[in-house]
Amino acid sequence: VAVSDNSVYDSPRSTTTVVSIYVKDVNDNDPEFTQLPPSSLTVRENLPVNTALFSYGSIVDDTDAGENGKQGLFMYVLDSVGSPFNASSVVGFVNGTTLVTLNSFDHEMVTSFDSITIVLSDRGTPTPRSIQTSISLLVEDMNDNNPIFTHGTLVEFSVSETTVQPGTTLFVFNATDLDSGVLGEVTYAIEFPFGDVHARFFEFNEVTGALALRVMPNHELTPVIPAIVS
Repeated sequence: VAVSDNSVYDSPRSTTTVVSIYVKDVNDNDPEFTQLPPSSLTVRENLPVNTALFSYGSIVDDTDAGENGKQGLFMYVLDSVGSPFNASSVVGFVNGTTLVTLNSFDHEMVTSFDSITIVLSDRGTPTPRSIQTSISLLVEDMNDNNPIFTHGTLVEFSVSETTVQPGTTLFVFNATDLDSGVLGEVTYAIEFPFGDVHARFFEFNEVTGALALRVMPNHELTPVIPAIVS
């Protein structure tokens, strides 16, 4: 900017000053995802707390400046009204945009967490701007449960040496496993502490757990036959 006097007797005198006009940023742009965020993630059960699941930092942006823009971006989990679980107790964010576990997952309790709402927000003033996305978590089953016998761990039964015929099923062992799929399938094995001396009397089905009589033992020679089934 220049200013000068209006002298008529000699040359006008003038001076100049420099003016800078700064355009103040207004929070007029929404945050955005620069690429499509994942719609689902597979999460192993029993992961340690604070395990990083996904970092959104490289796929978020905001064209405003300062806290109105990218440097002010942060994310949080929004609990849904009427939801059977609080999503914010399961997962959350550290360092603004990294999704981490807040609790250990248990596939036997919950197999998936569907459509968790995630909010991407800036810290703009006077009013922050935000957008939402959602993600589903599929809990992967791990082999973390032992098979359990439904009839307990001690089984006793009697066999009459004169009335039970060879081939008769004496007992069917049954066990269940809370794990899913092949992780929950069970097979059986039997062990006789005295080996073939007692094993020769029985047939054992490793798939069904059925114990059948092959040859009738003699009570006077073998009144008790111990065995271990696993």
